[in-house]
Amino acid sequence: MIVPFPIHFKDWKNYPFTLLLIGLNIFIFIFFFSAPGPSTELSFIESKSLQLTGRLYSQYLEQAGSRPELPSWISQMKVDNSEHLVALGAYALRDANFIKDFSEFQFRGDIVDIKSWKSDFKSFRDRYEQQAIYRFGLSSMGNKSLGWITYQFSHGGFLHLFSNLVFLFLVGMAVESIVGGVGLLFLYIAGGLLGGVVFLKLDSHGGIPMVGASASISALLAFYCFAEIRKRVRYYYFISPVPGQHGAIYLPTFLIIPLFLVSDFGNLWSQPQGLGGGVAYTAHIGGNLFGVVAALVYRAYQNRDDSTFEPSKRL
Repeated sequence: MIVPFPIHFKDWKNYPFTLLLIGLNIFIFIFFFSAPGPSTELSFIESKSLQLTGRLYSQYLEQAGSRPELPSWISQMKVDNSEHLVALGAYALRDANFIKDFSEFQFRGDIVDIKSWKSDFKSFRDRYEQQAIYRFGLSSMGNKSLGWITYQFSHGGFLHLFSNLVFLFLVGMAVESIVGGVGLLFLYIAGGLLGGVVFLKLDSHGGIPMVGASASISALLAFYCFAEIRKRVRYYYFISPVPGQHGAIYLPTFLIIPLFLVSDFGNLWSQPQGLGGGVAYTAHIGGNLFGVVAALVYRAYQNRDDSTFEPSKRL
């Protein structure tokens, strides 16, 4: 493991806006996400019921007509293949249009099974909408105005919160030392907004809300990398607790690109379209793009200010 560690821990009091962002993330997690919410664990999520969900979803797609935003692999699924039906069922739980409209469709098959499935599915949807992740997150189903901001300070679990705050602490202080507290807040919020735009653009029908500070932190990482691209900074590496296999090393800031930015693109491309894991890499990429552009603008203004200074000519 190796992470950028530009600012020493002992200087943390000099960066109040970084601490403010960390405090807001912790506050929202403690008061809204740490308490258990309504259970959404229902029987139809099991493999057998996912097959029924997939079969009904294939009928829904037939009735709904062509939808160009659907992944290409959907059209290759066969309803006589149990594994294909499970994949379709898993995707159906992510399709916001299906979740909204399923009750209006007349499905073919066993009437009793379908009636029971509809009741379970409605219960799942109703309970899910009571979850904090739905109320504070960002998705095409719950795309409320405040969600664009609240999702940036919300986390689904302690490990999710902890991992993000470690990077926010390390990189936030470095960025605050360059552009100040107001600049840090702007990069954090604006980077998260663009991350949300890219996420919804590439997942316009997804029903799973996005939460987390990752897009905002990606913007800070990219900004710091390109704003200080020629600088050598401290990194912390850890292989094992054995002496000599952990400690600080000075490397170019540019190393952040292969460590973090490139990996986001690689992870995104390696995931099946529409059935990605629990990480919103599209939002990371949106944050990265904003951070790069903001850093280039920052460098251009810095260079312009330097060029306006000319020593007085000798007479």
